[in-house]
Amino acid sequence: MGKKVPRAIPRGSQLTIRDEHHILDREIHFLELRVVEQALRKTGVFRAQHHILMYLSDHENSSQKDIAEELHISPASVAASVKKLVQGGYIEKKINESDARYYEVTLTPLGRSIVTESYRIFGEYIETMYAGIPDEEMQASIQTMLKIRDNLQAVLNKGKEEESV
Repeated sequence: MGKKVPRAIPRGSQLTIRDEHHILDREIHFLELRVVEQALRKTGVFRAQHHILMYLSDHENSSQKDIAEELHISPASVAASVKKLVQGGYIEKKINESDARYYEVTLTPLGRSIVTESYRIFGEYIETMYAGIPDEEMQASIQTMLKIRDNLQAVLNKGKEEESV
């Protein structure tokens, strides 16, 4: 039996509409992660490893340092995942021709097939997730999400300005 999704909005609570939106957003995010993980199990690759494969599909011959920085994960986590992906035949490492201190990481044909399958899985999952929602409602939701994103970005920018003073 799978994990039960916790009830995000307590019954009888006095939440504002913003509270409800935030809680529902978190619940959707949690469910989305579970759906993606369930679908990715078919590929034989775990989520962290999968992020690396997807990154490499657009950034061939990246260093492990580049992967860590771009995906915001620790170099140690990247090293562990890269080791498993090399052992599984999904990627290969080769010494950088211009700087022998660095390895370049690239997809193998097996790794590319996982990326292709992942795009197919994501396409199906996105269609299912948004089934029955009219374009007008999607557009309104997008506008709201853009405003939320802009508000959060402004908070980050303000924090960076305060740190530099």
